[in-house]
Amino acid sequence: GIVLTPDGQILTSHHVIKGAEALTVTDIANGLVYEATVLGYDSGADIALLSLGGATDLPTARLGTSADLRISQDVLAIGDAGGDGGEPTAVAGPITDLDATIVAMNSADLTRKALNGMVEVAAPVMGGQSGGALADASGAVVGVITAASGEDSRAKGKPANGYAVPIDTALRIVAQIRSGTPTDTVHIGPTATLGVQVIDARPAGAQVSWAFYGQPAREAGINIGDVITAVDGTSITTAKALSAAINTRKPADSIRLEVTSPHGTTRIVDVVLAYGTPN
Repeated sequence: GIVLTPDGQILTSHHVIKGAEALTVTDIANGLVYEATVLGYDSGADIALLSLGGATDLPTARLGTSADLRISQDVLAIGDAGGDGGEPTAVAGPITDLDATIVAMNSADLTRKALNGMVEVAAPVMGGQSGGALADASGAVVGVITAASGEDSRAKGKPANGYAVPIDTALRIVAQIRSGTPTDTVHIGPTATLGVQVIDARPAGAQVSWAFYGQPAREAGINIGDVITAVDGTSITTAKALSAAINTRKPADSIRLEVTSPHGTTRIVDVVLAYGTPN
């Protein structure tokens, strides 16, 4: 994580906190451990903003700009290679791409995500460095490390690369989170959940492939095969559209769903959203 403010706003990668029911953050300089809350995130851009409870007078990172980066410029990737919580690690290398597109696999849950506009660095970045700083020669942070080809590439005898979200992109997301205004991609505050897995329905809608026990949808009578076609009167045409609609809500919000059963009958279902993990 990268310290943005003395009172403990921390910039990190979304996949670092994905699925977490509780978060603690350790200051490696003094060993202090803070309880952290999620202020917001953009899962598509792999950026999250945390707040550390009770933090004061933290030294902050010096932020640069990614607008001035250039190919072959040497940079330093700083993080926690291996994720063991020990001393920070750093690897250096030249920038080889300023607009890389990759498909990154989350080693925790094996999900895959396409990431665009990445800064590519020819350096053996490793798992655990995610959320760390990409710094220029002056020590200014110019990116947030998010992915690495290090382990796999070395095993195959190929050059290793690291990838970072440009700091200008990350700070635009931070500004959106601080504004308190959610968007289809930027989630603010605690995560709300309906408690379903969905796929695209035909011809339109979000079809429930699983309704989790004890979660709002199942408690409201929504089951496998049901198709959600509207949220609070707004049409839902895809699974992604349903996710976007829930993304702008908060836990304990009441929503009204239009649901079509596998037999073709349509009903209105009122659901109160529950607390979920930052997914």
